[in-house]
Amino acid sequence: MASNILLDLMPGHIRDELLDSGADLCLPAGQGVTPELLGGSYVFIVTDGIAAKFQRAENGRLSEVGIVGNEGLFPGCALLQVPAAPHIVMSLTGDLIGRRIRTKDFHRIVADSAAAVLLVQKYIYAFITQISSNILSSEQNQVTSRLARWLLMFHDRVIGDEIPVTHDMLAHMTFSHRPTITNALIAMREDGLIDASRGRVQILSRAGLWRMCEGSYGLSERYWQEHIGPFGKDDLAETFAAA
Repeated sequence: MASNILLDLMPGHIRDELLDSGADLCLPAGQGVTPELLGGSYVFIVTDGIAAKFQRAENGRLSEVGIVGNEGLFPGCALLQVPAAPHIVMSLTGDLIGRRIRTKDFHRIVADSAAAVLLVQKYIYAFITQISSNILSSEQNQVTSRLARWLLMFHDRVIGDEIPVTHDMLAHMTFSHRPTITNALIAMREDGLIDASRGRVQILSRAGLWRMCEGSYGLSERYWQEHIGPFGKDDLAETFAAA
């Protein structure tokens, strides 16, 4: 089975016991975790794929809150051992694969290592910084900047340069409409930043996408690299120093 970046940073016996516990998780793209499983009774450990957390408005439209790949865990209520608020988590790019472990077992295992407890706490804070960047981007950036940011974030969480994602999903993630996303992807392709076909985006120039983000990408990722461990496809200390 593939590994989880956060767990790989924990002491070996903690990592192995967590991955050996619970049951397999496998959600096809577009399928959501059932509400009862998001209520705080289980911690989900992602080893492959990307999960997106959404909130649903009264008009039924979904708004993205944050994403988790094989670097992390969800839901936050289980990690914090607090009551859950209503939300939606669905598989975003292909199958979401990992392990589902009861919250009480997760915390019992992690409690055996102060280093593991600290890593989980840092991870929760890193996810908060991701949400903060999402708010900044949605309020201050144009659609093309928001799209560039999400493509970089997806790219950080996949092996290689190809992202299996639909225009509809990108529209949800960027708070825009599908035709707007299609036109933005065409412009990015003409500029040599990406290649795109049905259900697939290939990243050709991270530097070009970086320039389009208008400063909205990199804060959460840099926190990871400075305070948790290796993450993503750039050395962000060097990138920010050169900016």
